[in-house]
Amino acid sequence: MAGSVSKPVFALGVMRLKEAGLADLDKDVNEYLTSWKVPPFNGVQPDISLRQLLSHTAGMTVHGFEGYQRTETIPTVQQILDGKPPANNPPVVVDILPGSKFRYSGGGTTVAQLTVMDITGKSFPEIMREELFEPLNLIYSTFEQPLPESLQKNYSVGFPKNGLPVTGDFHVYPEMAAAGLWTTPVNLQLC
Repeated sequence: MAGSVSKPVFALGVMRLKEAGLADLDKDVNEYLTSWKVPPFNGVQPDISLRQLLSHTAGMTVHGFEGYQRTETIPTVQQILDGKPPANNPPVVVDILPGSKFRYSGGGTTVAQLTVMDITGKSFPEIMREELFEPLNLIYSTFEQPLPESLQKNYSVGFPKNGLPVTGDFHVYPEMAAAGLWTTPVNLQLC
């Protein structure tokens, strides 16, 4: 699992959607979002763009995500963004003026993930497969979560900071754009 390296790979996929005329980097994402909306900030509805989300300048919260064991109930992207069970994170909200400063936000990247899903009407793994992995012939790269059993032999068990393997071998990240890329070093260098 590539963890946060997922973010720049996802950004490349967004650029492909921009090139195809499907995504405007400066349009308010609430104009694209149909399944969830960025909530108001101090009583005012902020304009948040894909450019801001991808550059971590949208003023959004939630630095990173813990992931889930494969035996746990996996939340939807909307549950994650709302911070509602079974999500294990607080809500993703704007709490500083958008565009005023850089703040790393996996939560903002997850808003961007849902934005491209709502734009295309496709699953996130399907979007990334069509826009990047197939055109670049990256046969060992996927955003599928959980990792399909047929692919598990190609990837190693996760080891967090304590040096012990992750319970269940690896975590599931429905926050795919922020942390869910499965790839190999050779595939990654081709992105």
